[in-house]
Amino acid sequence: MAKIKKDFSGVTGEYLVAAELSKRGFIASMTIKNMPGIDIVVSDETASKVIGIQVKVKQDLSQKKGWTLNAKDENRYSDNLFYVFVDLAVEKNYETNFYVFPSQEVARRIKKFYNEWLKDPKHNANDMRTFYLKDGEQPNNWEVLSI
Repeated sequence: MAKIKKDFSGVTGEYLVAAELSKRGFIASMTIKNMPGIDIVVSDETASKVIGIQVKVKQDLSQKKGWTLNAKDENRYSDNLFYVFVDLAVEKNYETNFYVFPSQEVARRIKKFYNEWLKDPKHNANDMRTFYLKDGEQPNNWEVLSI
């Protein structure tokens, strides 16, 4: 199958995440595109708890290829902010996997990996960051969300 155009893959991931949240009984509302750091606002039916979700998308099954983030993500964390990493799995007929992480965990991991990466003299400092899964981390771990 052909890859989804880059312009469409991000919004595809956002709609898929919103649909998964709705299936689980949450109210999920996509934000306008100029909202930095939050793609979807999520609430329970009583609006007693609201969280923000940042969606990141990739289109391959390779655990070695992570999701691309930015240096800003090292400092973008809150108890009410979560990341959902979407693997569209184009090679497997779009069998989508979702990986849910608290923003604090994402910030810690990308910072640690980036600092290790910088130790190689061939690498130069830049704003790009990458989030990788650890061995054994399972998809569709929606229970991580604290709502």
